[in-house]
Amino acid sequence: MTFRYFLLGAVLAVPGLLTACVSGGGAPDLVASAAFVDFGVIAPGDLAEGTVSISNAGAAAAEVALPTISGVDDSVFEVVGGTWPATLEPGGSLAVDLSFSPTNEGSWTGTLSFGAGLSGAISGGGGGSSATLGSSVVSVALIARSEAAGDD
Repeated sequence: MTFRYFLLGAVLAVPGLLTACVSGGGAPDLVASAAFVDFGVIAPGDLAEGTVSISNAGAAAAEVALPTISGVDDSVFEVVGGTWPATLEPGGSLAVDLSFSPTNEGSWTGTLSFGAGLSGAISGGGGGSSATLGSSVVSVALIARSEAAGDD
C-alpha cells in the first residue's frame, strides 16, 4: 500500500469517525406525517387550526430548530406554541400546531420547513468554526382559502 492510498483511506474515514464520536453513530432523519396541511375555507378574520407531526426516523437524537414559514403568503400562517429548539430522540415524534388567519379573501399557500442537526458539533482547530454533522430538513406545504360567507 502506498502512502497516497493510505492518506486517501484516512481522509474518507474521517467523516464517519466524527459522526460516530458525536452521536454514537447515525444521523437524524426527519419525516413529516403529511405532505401538506389544508386549512380549508374560512371567512376573513376567522381562525383555522391545523397540526402536523414530525418524527425522527434516524439513528441519532435531533435538535429541531423553530420551524420557519416561507412563501409569498407566509404572514397568514403561524406556528402556535412549542418550545424551540426541541430535542427529538430516535423514533420519537412531536406535534406542531399551526394557525391560519387571513384578513381578506383569497387563496393562500406557504411552506413550513423544519431543520434539525445532531445535538453535538465538532469545533475546528482554527478557533470559532464548527460544523454540525448529520442534519435533516423536511418541508410541508400549507394551503388555505378565505372567502366571505355565502361566496361559492
